[in-house]
Amino acid sequence: MVGKSSGYLESLPQQVQDRVAVLQKLNTERTSLEDRFQKEVAELQRKYEALYQPLYAQRTKIVNGDVEPTAAEIEAAKKELAEKKKAEDEAAKAAGLTDMLPKPAETKSDAKPDNTPVKGVPQFWLTVLQHHDDIAEMIEETDVPALQHLTDITYNGIDNEEGSFRLQFHFSENPFFSNKTLSKTYHLVSMQGEMMYDHVEADEIEWKDGKNLTVKKVTKTQKKKGGRGKGRGGAAATRTITVEEPCQSFFNFFSPETNLPEDLEAEEVEEFLEDDYYVGLEFKEKLIPNAVGWFTGEASVEDDGRRGRRR
Repeated sequence: MVGKSSGYLESLPQQVQDRVAVLQKLNTERTSLEDRFQKEVAELQRKYEALYQPLYAQRTKIVNGDVEPTAAEIEAAKKELAEKKKAEDEAAKAAGLTDMLPKPAETKSDAKPDNTPVKGVPQFWLTVLQHHDDIAEMIEETDVPALQHLTDITYNGIDNEEGSFRLQFHFSENPFFSNKTLSKTYHLVSMQGEMMYDHVEADEIEWKDGKNLTVKKVTKTQKKKGGRGKGRGGAAATRTITVEEPCQSFFNFFSPETNLPEDLEAEEVEEFLEDDYYVGLEFKEKLIPNAVGWFTGEASVEDDGRRGRRR
């Protein structure tokens, strides 16, 4: 049992026990240093998270068309991208990987640029989600019109809860639900020096009448109650009814513990919730920080054996 002696140490010679006692003291000192290290890492992380926020805020304004980059900003960005591509091409050539360099896109001489005014970067966050293989699997065709109204995804830590975090999905006015923001909070607890998933909380989606994307209407035939129970020709009298049944939807992400698949064993329930936590971390650690990389398709999912289990 954890924390209870097995009797092995007591069976050793006293001289060895004395040496092990010193080793245990050294290990306690190491553990103390580890605690200091983790606290300093957390402080450093909080410092840089604060520095990231203005960059995320500026990204949101450009994506949503609230501000327009200046000519100088555009020129500087293009110059940096050109220099980056040149460095990558030179590195590929030096490594003998010229066959792997992307070929220039072919353009027709009579093609005309589309100069139709466009606000911001349309469908930025929907595209980000669709370019992440695991999350794309969660999105049904019926979800797309609603996710086109997704204007930003943000996260923040939770006071006095180390490791816990809250995701916030921001939406413009839309015909599907009334919420301006949908939040999902992952609560973690410390167990034996490690942060472990404890539980999750999420906002209830205020669906507008007939617009709930997490249910589908199904027509069923059932026998009528009462009466003689027989219709013409001796057949049992029936009626047609329409009922709502749960269905696959990205928006089930906001109620994982109440939308568990039926007939799951305890181990499978734990695995399902672990996968949900994994998706939460993907948002926090990958999609939000590098959203533009996912939008352009330059970022990719590293296959860690979890993909495809949520379905």
